[in-house]
Amino acid sequence: MPLPPLPMAGSMELPADLMQLGNCEAWRGFRNAIEKRKSLIVVRGPTGCGKTRGVQSLLSHVGRTCIAVDITDFDNRHKLDQLLRETKCKSMNGPWALLIDDVEGIDAQPEWAEMLSKRLKELPAEREVPVILTC
Repeated sequence: MPLPPLPMAGSMELPADLMQLGNCEAWRGFRNAIEKRKSLIVVRGPTGCGKTRGVQSLLSHVGRTCIAVDITDFDNRHKLDQLLRETKCKSMNGPWALLIDDVEGIDAQPEWAEMLSKRLKELPAEREVPVILTC
């Protein structure tokens, strides 16, 4: 049974910083995915194009806390695995999203890629806490 849409803070328009960056249609698509409670969202683009900042800005604009982690900051895959499992829980502090930044950094560690792939396959199509990957 589909989840009802989340009430969104702010207008349907994008935050001013994203309007200035351009690529507004892509950011509107990202916002739409958040509103429809998509469980996994991939944001890709060249290094330095504003993916991470854009995700954080838009999540803030719609009233979600962004928990951002860089895949290369984890010293073991079990910490990442635990964090992914925690996205199944609601937060007492309101709606949130998990941003896994620079996911392409996982290439050098096949066992990490296997674990991440397994956890992502377990995600239902719709859920309270989206997992956002940047690459």
